[in-house]
Amino acid sequence: LGFNSQLLHRKNNFFYSKTSLCSIYNSVMIPFPDKKYNIIYADPAWSYKDKRSGSGYKNPNGAGGAKKHYKDMEVDEICNLPVKQIADDNCMLFLWTTSSLLNLGFDVINSWGFKYKTVGFVWVKMTKDYKKPYSGMGYYTNQNAEFCLIGLKGKYWREQRNIKQIIQHHREQHSKKPDVVRDNIVKLCGDLPRIELFARETAEGWDSWGNEVTL
Repeated sequence: LGFNSQLLHRKNNFFYSKTSLCSIYNSVMIPFPDKKYNIIYADPAWSYKDKRSGSGYKNPNGAGGAKKHYKDMEVDEICNLPVKQIADDNCMLFLWTTSSLLNLGFDVINSWGFKYKTVGFVWVKMTKDYKKPYSGMGYYTNQNAEFCLIGLKGKYWREQRNIKQIIQHHREQHSKKPDVVRDNIVKLCGDLPRIELFARETAEGWDSWGNEVTL
């Protein structure tokens, strides 16, 4: 498994285990690059305890459940990823989470060696015609926003002062975040060494790590 400029790729599928990640990491996990980054952007494969399906609540792999769309990870597995080894002395973390998992997002930030600072971006999901917010699912209110938390390691910096928090963008494939977020991160932080964890695709100027990245 090699690390090559824009892409940390794999020959086999990325392996997420339900057993202890620490015990299996060296043998089966996609290795992290031997490199330091000032920007780390992550959209973890969160595990949800829902059992939604298109016709009821008995199938966790049903149409509405996350398990149908990606291999999920328990929060302990996410926390134990060796992110500390790729974070430079001054590094900014951008971590996606949802309202029901905000507390776990804070746990991950701390485990990866960062301090929580603020909500960097709020993605308000819109209908494709952008005329109104998309109406999602929810056990309480209908959810139509996701949150990108910022964690900081080392010294604070900022390149541009006019980056807005709210992003209004329509939904694409399941869980895919708007591409404009990457652009705004670079505007905010500058053109520095950066990596996207749990990436779905490669992006110019970014290193990528994840089981959905294609060559």
